[in-house]
Amino acid sequence: MFGGGFDGEVVAFACGLDEAQVELPPDVPVSHVIQLVVERLNRLDTPLKLRSFSLKITQEQLGAMNAPAAFESFLIFDGERKISVENDTKVPNAAVFTINKEDHTLGNLLKHQLLKDPMVLFAGYKNPHPLEHKILLRVQTTGQTTPADALINAITDLIAELSLFEERFREAAEGKKKMNEGYY
Repeated sequence: MFGGGFDGEVVAFACGLDEAQVELPPDVPVSHVIQLVVERLNRLDTPLKLRSFSLKITQEQLGAMNAPAAFESFLIFDGERKISVENDTKVPNAAVFTINKEDHTLGNLLKHQLLKDPMVLFAGYKNPHPLEHKILLRVQTTGQTTPADALINAITDLIAELSLFEERFREAAEGKKKMNEGYY
């Protein structure tokens, strides 16, 4: 949905992905936002796709501060993994994925995508503490698939959905632009 100004110029638009509503000013390129989310999804090193990248910064180099440095919210340090898996011993076919340096953006997207899978019985996430830059994603499956496979499928499906969303958004923006060409 586009919001128009007095001269027909787009001043804001609203878009939705399932239950998420997003309102952005027109100077934020939506394709850039989508690409950032896709990049964040691609960085998840699931058990089948092990990737690691780090920055050579030690805690001693950071100095003593009361609040964590801003870059600690997104940089992976030496010895840190992007994602780790711990099988749940109390619940059958369940695992807890600890995803470092991520927040509610990916947590909510992954949870909703996992719940679309009929093989997933439960999916939920939490951020243990606002100053901890990680999410805990709990997944339970029917046993016909593993929680890790369900997560990999959810990531793949999300990337495909975001690509389709970006394509449709560009088409709608071009259509709106063509419709307003004669009114300037």
